[in-house]
Amino acid sequence: METPLYNILKGFCPTICELIGVKNKFWNRISNNYQNRIKFLKDEVEKKGHKTFSKIFLDNWLLNKLGNNESIEFLKYIDNLVFQIKQQIPNELYGKLRRIVEQIIENFDNNDGKRSYNSIGEIFVIDFYLKKNYSLGGIEVNLPKMKPIDFLFKNNFTNEYILIEVLNFHPKDNKIESRDGLITYFKKHYLDKYKDKSKGNVKSGLGYDMKLFPIIWIDLDIIKKYSDFFCNTGTDISEEIHIVQGLIIDEKNYQYILTPLSKLV
Repeated sequence: METPLYNILKGFCPTICELIGVKNKFWNRISNNYQNRIKFLKDEVEKKGHKTFSKIFLDNWLLNKLGNNESIEFLKYIDNLVFQIKQQIPNELYGKLRRIVEQIIENFDNNDGKRSYNSIGEIFVIDFYLKKNYSLGGIEVNLPKMKPIDFLFKNNFTNEYILIEVLNFHPKDNKIESRDGLITYFKKHYLDKYKDKSKGNVKSGLGYDMKLFPIIWIDLDIIKKYSDFFCNTGTDISEEIHIVQGLIIDEKNYQYILTPLSKLV
């Protein structure tokens, strides 16, 4: 039997719903959690009059009901990305792709929606490399004496493999007070993540390079304020910092792409 939330969402995200499956236990849990979130939001607004919350994936459906057409287009766009990815990866990776998609829907708490977008970032990164003519060889890749790494891709031109670890950044505006602060913030997060994941063993008999892929979820005003920093953020161990940019094609069509910050400053 299909749950009400499954029925609602499959109208906008048929591929995501098909990939997850009916799973009443899963959808009932998400439905209960989301109802608790809505109650929390209403209570907070009633107590404080006004408050800003981090948006989660399911909020796009609610915002559409309130008249925001772009929100439902975002749901459809993510579903189409999942559809395109599903067509291009081996069947044996469907289970791990399903887990990423489940996390998009279930990773939230009442006051914070950031974790929902971490998994969305991973979907964009898979699509990014597939469009560059790479093949996806692994998800949550286990290597000897190392922590799991998000993805293994194969370059279809050179047959070389590369490991990619996605970093999602949600810096609070009030934490970024200077250009030096930005440099310190990113150096710490890059080096900590790289050391934590690689443990010095990335090329130990495997011949694989590992790169970080940073995605930042932040107001564009902050990026413009420190444009000299963001104009060149690629390093030997990291791709450039990217942002998910929404583009309005016409009144009814929206496109969302991973864009290097250097193209926006």
